[in-house]
Amino acid sequence: LNARISGSNLRIGEVMVGELRGEAEARDHRGSAVVTAPSLNARLGLTLVMERDLPFEFSLDAENTRITMIPAGSFDANLRGSGSLGAGRLDRLNAVVRNFRLATPGQDTTTEGPVRISYADRHLHIERLSLLSGDSNLSVTGGIPLFEGGAPGSLALQGRVVLDRLISFFPEMNGSNVQGVARVDATVTGSGGRW
Repeated sequence: LNARISGSNLRIGEVMVGELRGEAEARDHRGSAVVTAPSLNARLGLTLVMERDLPFEFSLDAENTRITMIPAGSFDANLRGSGSLGAGRLDRLNAVVRNFRLATPGQDTTTEGPVRISYADRHLHIERLSLLSGDSNLSVTGGIPLFEGGAPGSLALQGRVVLDRLISFFPEMNGSNVQGVARVDATVTGSGGRW
């Protein structure tokens, strides 16, 4: 079985996807598909094994992808994951995001180095997430369980926030006289929905 599909002027929410092309193939109890979005410079690959739990693997690669919603942004990303469609379960996910830029009020928000995030054993692990905006910075590291049960996790937040710059994110506070610098050194501990 082979199939091809294409579409144009596609929009997902506020994100203009534009043209979308897809190809799928199934044989020998295995299915595979590739979907590309040329205007986003993105490619999604999927493999599905047609046996009991319907195990799957996927990859998403994006290079110089520009999103034109508000705020606009751009990034490079590589995601790899696997799971079971039959069990409705994602078993693992590894994501690396580079060259992240978000058009935030006053000055763009960027990342310092690549962002590295993974998911396995029902836990989200943030190996590296460091945001910069002007003289402000915020780093997040740690791991947290996303579901109830199991050992609690913790996230560490560290950084420096220039307050008069931060106020630009809250238009309802326009005209407020907030100045200074706040140092952030916090740890959030918990599990699932309990923090």
